[in-house]
Amino acid sequence: MIKSGALGKIKSMRVALGSTSPPKLKAVKEAFRKAFPESIEVVSAKVPSGVPDQPASDKETYQGALNRAVRARKEAKADFGVGIEGGIHKHGHGVFSNAWIVVVGRNGIIGKGTSARFQVPSKVVTLIENGYELGVAMDKVAGTNNIKLKGGAYSVLSDGRLSRAKQYEDGILCALMPFLTPEYWD
Repeated sequence: MIKSGALGKIKSMRVALGSTSPPKLKAVKEAFRKAFPESIEVVSAKVPSGVPDQPASDKETYQGALNRAVRARKEAKADFGVGIEGGIHKHGHGVFSNAWIVVVGRNGIIGKGTSARFQVPSKVVTLIENGYELGVAMDKVAGTNNIKLKGGAYSVLSDGRLSRAKQYEDGILCALMPFLTPEYWD
């Protein structure tokens, strides 16, 4: 429930997603429906991320999400802009993938969240190192077709127990925390 003063009195809101991806659109609709009782219109805006197609660090992935959120909100003249950018991150424990999610509000507040992070199998890492995006690499390894527009690597690697849309939905709800509980945020 929105606390008094968090967003002012809103009867309806417009939310712009900086992507046309069906799993991302589904996640935004579900997360905002859970977060706000208002009438919500969600629109897709095809905007550039400003980062490589396969971001290779948390810094690049976050920047892509922020760029998409800002650009989508501006282009659609929306109350909120949402950017979701998937990327990989290498460290001592292996190569991991997750999405950064940024929500930009018309009031200047920026909320940040992530999807769950999972380890990427070495077969897939090899393909990524050879220039493939994660989704394309998963298609090659798993024999799927355009899996990133369906359940994503989450679904393939969990044998259908996880989905890309659900992981993004949870990350969006995390990014909405400053809007839902403004009394805890500076």
